[in-house]
Amino acid sequence: MRRFVIIALFCALWPTNAAAQGFIAESGSLFLKAEYASWSADQRYAGIFDRNRRTGTEPGDPIEFDSSTGGEFTSRSFALTAELVPVRQVRVGVYFPAWQQSSFRDLAFDSTTTGTGDVWLHAGYGLVETTSTGTAVDLIGKIPTTTLPAEFQNVPLSEGQFDIGLQHTTSWRPVDRIQLDLRTLYRHRRPFEEGDRSIKPGDEFEVGLGAGVGVSAFWFGAGYEGLWSQGTEDRSSAGAITLSERRQIHEARASVYVALGKWIGGFARGFAIDVGARAPLGGQDYPRGLKWRAGLAWSTVLW
Repeated sequence: MRRFVIIALFCALWPTNAAAQGFIAESGSLFLKAEYASWSADQRYAGIFDRNRRTGTEPGDPIEFDSSTGGEFTSRSFALTAELVPVRQVRVGVYFPAWQQSSFRDLAFDSTTTGTGDVWLHAGYGLVETTSTGTAVDLIGKIPTTTLPAEFQNVPLSEGQFDIGLQHTTSWRPVDRIQLDLRTLYRHRRPFEEGDRSIKPGDEFEVGLGAGVGVSAFWFGAGYEGLWSQGTEDRSSAGAITLSERRQIHEARASVYVALGKWIGGFARGFAIDVGARAPLGGQDYPRGLKWRAGLAWSTVLW
């Protein structure tokens, strides 16, 4: 049970930023955002190893973290995002959770860990851009700030391994102020050693579908986010292999982006409020709970 919490810990906090669309801003554009995010879950989606004929439990069913002790998982973070377009059709960015707190509590276990989260870097290039279509690819890398502990005295803030991924995003604007987005991401999660064990987290694939509409200073968005994992392989020095956490999650998302400069004007020029939430639709080996975020963004053109 606690192993599940550790493996599933940070994936869903990957931010929503400018790299999630196929259009790249003009050369010299700078985007900054400070954001608070929260995720709470008192249930999880059952995995293949939770199948139980006696109770009728099948993979994907909402269940307690532990049938006898229950449990609740919470994760909160304050993160900084920066993205720059140094030259035409090229973007680079970083996402850094400067403060993160993760907790797990049940009748037998109570742990809270506070620190920094993993650093995410991305570099993208615009392959196609017309007045109605934009397609970009981004190379994404994760740098762990902590390692995965061998014991469960503390809930970790990182899964402990380096990741590298390739993301494709295509955006369409069929008419002015309406945009459709398709995002795909394949992420290779590097194996790592933990004492006498070798842990291979398993690669992951993500798909995102979104639609947005602009009304005056407001941009309303909604969509679907899906993730599939190959599963974790845990090999001991004796040669025994344990397969677990074939995690999968399907979520509905909604967001509102308010351009304060257009709404208020004056001192608010370039500033915006970005608020969003994700609600689970189904999954496997994954916490079942609402995620939400709220941030203050600022953008400008430097040259």
